[in-house]
Amino acid sequence: PKKRKVAEKKTRSRFLGDCVIISVAVRTIKEVRIGQCTESFAKHRDSFDESRSFSLIHGADFVCLDLVAGSAEAANIWITGLKCLMDKNFREKSATGRSHDHWVKKHFQEADRDRSGVVDESEFLFLANKLNFGLSPTKLKAKFKEHDVESSGKLSYDEFIQLYQELSLRPEIYHILMKYSKSWEFLTAEEVRKFLVVDQGACNVSLEDCQKLIETYEPAHERKESGEMSVDGFTQFLLSKECGILNPNHRKVFQDMNGPLSHYFIASSHNTYLTDDQLKSDSSVEMYVRALRMGCRCVELDCWDGEDEPEIYHGYTLTSRILFKDVISVVETNAFTASDYPVILSLENHCSVPMQQKMAQYLKDILGDKLYYAMPDPTVLPSPASLKGKILIKASE
Repeated sequence: PKKRKVAEKKTRSRFLGDCVIISVAVRTIKEVRIGQCTESFAKHRDSFDESRSFSLIHGADFVCLDLVAGSAEAANIWITGLKCLMDKNFREKSATGRSHDHWVKKHFQEADRDRSGVVDESEFLFLANKLNFGLSPTKLKAKFKEHDVESSGKLSYDEFIQLYQELSLRPEIYHILMKYSKSWEFLTAEEVRKFLVVDQGACNVSLEDCQKLIETYEPAHERKESGEMSVDGFTQFLLSKECGILNPNHRKVFQDMNGPLSHYFIASSHNTYLTDDQLKSDSSVEMYVRALRMGCRCVELDCWDGEDEPEIYHGYTLTSRILFKDVISVVETNAFTASDYPVILSLENHCSVPMQQKMAQYLKDILGDKLYYAMPDPTVLPSPASLKGKILIKASE
């Protein structure tokens, strides 16, 4: 019963006899992890065949769903299929013009609680609040009735989209379009070029370049065929990366990384192991996976004596405990997934000498060549560039 309650909180689920069927949306899957590489599997490693085991990491909270297939072949089919679906979903979300539609449709489906394909007035008000329309309930109800052409008390997705487009139209964008459009309805390739040169300060822009922009960002097929960009296409273009104020060359590390380590800001995590509050929440090795994959370069390990092994938890509180060696194992696996630059393990050490000796041995055995041992010149810190692929230990004496 306790496991079922957790499953209901984390995912959509329904019960079939003594079984619980859990559904996970493909768009929420962060990773398909092959084998027994999660905490739950680590505790029951001998209970299941590793060749049949895999895990889904999904949702904003990186929830683990551990699965065991009927055979190794079935597991391989599931893993391959899920990765293909994830790749397809990623490409669809990345395709210009689709991500915004996908986002709106997702919220519509969430508001449509009974999965009827329509939303009633209360569901619409809930949806309008999530989409931040900025209108009072009275005005929203009036808009709802205005677009409810059949007076059914419900809006279909198409009717909602019309209402959404009406409410989300940005006057300032329409004003820019009218400034350059002779028709006041759309932009031709020549008008797009004029906007890019005059407003955006672009140079050497050809009509062919502008036609490609229309083909890329214009959602209406008829407009696209006519070489015209509507206000919807213009809005999507202005919100795209091509119009971003960030220099595209700065999306990757462009600074000089050859200075001493102390010359740089370092993305750091405090109490990395905690899933929630500092008093009674769970500690989890998955939080280290999450932090490292999000680009964190310094993670914290609060180390204490366990019964037989060094453990990590928030001392003098009710937080749960995890093994030091398990954390080092996931650090070794995930340290350089997001970046090649060094990872720093910040040890808050409360352990006895025998436990510290165990910790030192685990660091050497598990991290191997990735562990950085000593600086040639102790008076000068090495540079991030020279420490690529290395894991450093930071601890007080």
